[in-house]
Amino acid sequence: MTISASCAHARVSFKLASILVGVRDPHVRFRPIRPRSPHLNEKVERSQLRDKIEFYATVDLKAADLGEQLKRWQHFYNYERAHGSLGGHTPAERWQQVAGATA
Repeated sequence: MTISASCAHARVSFKLASILVGVRDPHVRFRPIRPRSPHLNEKVERSQLRDKIEFYATVDLKAADLGEQLKRWQHFYNYERAHGSLGGHTPAERWQQVAGATA
């Protein structure tokens, strides 16, 4: 194993260990996904497609205020835009419902 490969392996191992520490909740099951397996990661793929269509296609990526545009879009997406998968609610409304039911 080369030095760079060894370092890369160490970084991956450290990152994996830090992720596992974050998911110690007994209700969260850690299931790593093999690289180049988008069919196993449908939610992320769908989210990235939505970002591509609704945000990146509508902004100039070289704009000086890109960060501000992203913040405005994230607020719109999470607090104003209805989501079909959430029964027409926004993610913020759904979060409130779940938080209220588990409190």
